Amino acid sequence: MPAVFSAFPVFLCYNGFRGIPPQFLEAARIDGAGEMTIFLKLGLPLGKGGLLSALVLGFLEYWNLMEQPMAFLQDKALWPLSLYLPEITLAQAGSAFCASVITLIPAVFVFMFGQDYLEQGIIYSGLKE
Repeated sequence: MPAVFSAFPVFLCYNGFRGIPPQFLEAARIDGAGEMTIFLKLGLPLGKGGLLSALVLGFLEYWNLMEQPMAFLQDKALWPLSLYLPEITLAQAGSAFCASVITLIPAVFVFMFGQDYLEQGIIYSGLKE
């Protein structure tokens, strides 16, 4: 629950939605669209770069957490694999490499899927008026 109060995803989503030209919203209102229709049919498709970049960064951040599982999970059987990697010795190098690759596969998959959106989110966070 401590990560719920992170402001960075809000910042990315806000900048993604702020990039929508107000003329689009005004044209939709003139055509008779309600606020919910404007949000669902204009806002989400045009602001998905900020939303998806926040999702990708959030997944990568929470996938690599180390302190919170150690603090909140009492049973070591429930610990994520990333907590066991620093304890592996040289004699277990083969299993350490295999565990590292297994741990890395989902993060690489999510990053490759969301790379374009992540770049859009970084562009949104760097724009100044």
